[in-house]
Formats: sequence, structure tokens, C-alpha cells
Amino acid sequence: MRKLFLILLFVVSRSNVYCQHCYGENLIPNPSLDSFSICPDNMWQIDRAVPWTQPLWHSASSVINQCMFDGNPTQMDTVGGRKLHWRSLGMTYNILWDETNWRVYVETQLKHQLVAGQCYYGEFFVLTEFATYKVIDAIGIYFSDTLIKIKYDTIIGGDTIGFIKPIYANPQITNPQGNILKDTAHWEKVSGTFVAQGTETAMIVGNFKYNSEIQWEILNNSPMQSSRYFFDDFVLCKCEDTIPPDTIKPIEPKLEVYPNPANENLFILYDGYDQAQAVDLEIFNVLGELVMNKQIISNSEPSSVSIDQLSSGCYILVLRTASKNLYKDRLIIIR
Repeated sequence: MRKLFLILLFVVSRSNVYCQHCYGENLIPNPSLDSFSICPDNMWQIDRAVPWTQPLWHSASSVINQCMFDGNPTQMDTVGGRKLHWRSLGMTYNILWDETNWRVYVETQLKHQLVAGQCYYGEFFVLTEFATYKVIDAIGIYFSDTLIKIKYDTIIGGDTIGFIKPIYANPQITNPQGNILKDTAHWEKVSGTFVAQGTETAMIVGNFKYNSEIQWEILNNSPMQSSRYFFDDFVLCKCEDTIPPDTIKPIEPKLEVYPNPANENLFILYDGYDQAQAVDLEIFNVLGELVMNKQIISNSEPSSVSIDQLSSGCYILVLRTASKNLYKDRLIIIR
């Protein structure tokens, strides 16, 4: 298992935001855990949400599906006394941390191996279980070159690994540090982008931080309930696939903006526009936030614009005059 140390962008949100969906292929199979081989008859059966599984020899990795309620689910459903708030037909439920450092993970193979140097966008939704003792910030997805399988009493690096032992890694998609996830009534979205190394074939969901790095608050005075969360609606796609197709059609007359993907500089060449015309260049991130605004003057030679202050990722580039949009396209920046 190779550890990756690149975390490029992350955000958590309760509302719908710009560019939240993938318009291309979602590389995560059974992303909402809706499909199953056999309807679960108790919670500790993540393997029934094929191809999802768990990395540890034995743990409480759980799947909950509406099939458990005879096809008549409600927002008042409970499993083991735990209130459910449905987003889709299924969800996973896991213990992320407790006083004994008990941790539970779920994992799955990706549909395809990731491409080296390609920017990817990922997101998932989290709901805090209402009886949770401590709420935490340490939640993320780690993309690995293999599924992780740790057997009970296996000796790794001189240590005996049991079924409650943590997995330490640097997740590429992670909840921001210090952002305590504690909403028991509304699903919270965690999302981000990263550039793949090209070896990633699997993803693992859970808590990968050392105890000293975890920030937490007490939600309920019930120590036996640990840190418990529901997960649903996982997404992974190429950054450029987060842009709706109808937003990337240039408006005539044609402009050329290159290179794309870009690194440190963009060049803008006008074709058919009045010369010496002032044009506003605007760049928006995947949340629809304006991250760069610059006025340029059209001329017969390409205009050079520095973008070295922007992080790697997916953006929307707009060129406009005071009266109309001239050009709109997605922009990929790779360092």
C-alpha cells in the first residue's frame, strides 16, 4: 500500500453547490450502496453491498438498505435504535473512533485504475448518528493501489494487528481539519480534488489520523456510543467531468485559450474581435467562487496571463465585456 501525501482542495457543505455532480463516469461502483446480493438482515453485513467490503479481519462495517423495511421506508425508521435519514436506497454505518481506538472502515475496488497526472474530483455525504458520544473532524477517503486486507494476529512491522487496529494514511479527499462533523439531522457533504499518481485502484473510507491529530467535541454523555457516522452517495470522476456540457460552448466569434490543461500561464488569442477592446477574464473554482479577475486588452498577438497563484484542479474560465459573455470553458490546472 502506497501512501500519497497530496491534498489539493477540500470543502464541506450542507447545501447544493456549483459543480457538485459528475457528468461523466462515476468510477465508484454501487456508489450509494443501493444494490445488494442478499437483503441485509442485520447491520454488520457490508459485503452484501457488492462489491463493497471491509479491510479488517472482523469489524462492525455495516450496510443499511430500504429492503430491510419491506419497501416502505420512512424518515422515522430505526435500526438498532439508530434513527435513519434516507438519501438513497442504501447507506453504510461505521464506528470511526472510541476510547480504545476502535475504528471501522469500508472499501471497494474502483471501476478503473486512475490515470497518472489526471485531476480527479471526489465527494461523499456524512450524517452523524444522534447518540454519538464524541464528534470528530477525522473523516476521509484514501485511494490505494490495492484493497487493504489485514488478518487477525498478523505481524506487520513487528506489531500484532487485531481487528480494531487503525489504518494510518494520508487521505486524498478529507474533511477540513477542525471542521467537526456533528449534524444529526442533515447530511453534510465532504468533497475535494487531487491529482492521481496512476497506481490507485481502490478506495478506503474512514478515520486515518493519529489520536493526537483528531479534533473532537462531546455531543452526548454516552461514552459507550463512540464516534458513529452514516455515509452515502460516493462520487469520483475526472475534474473536467464536473462541468455541465451546456456551459462549455464558446460563444461566437471564436476565441482561443491555451494551453489546457495549463500550468503557470494562459495565452488568449482573439479571432474576429475588435482590437484594443477591454475584456474581463474571470476564473471560478468548483464551488462557483470567483478566484481570479483580470482585465486584458485585445490585440493581434496572444495575451499572456499568469495563473501560478491558483492550485491544481478544475475551474471555469469566462471572458466577458461589459455587455455580454464572449467565452466560457472549463480549465484544468496541473502542477
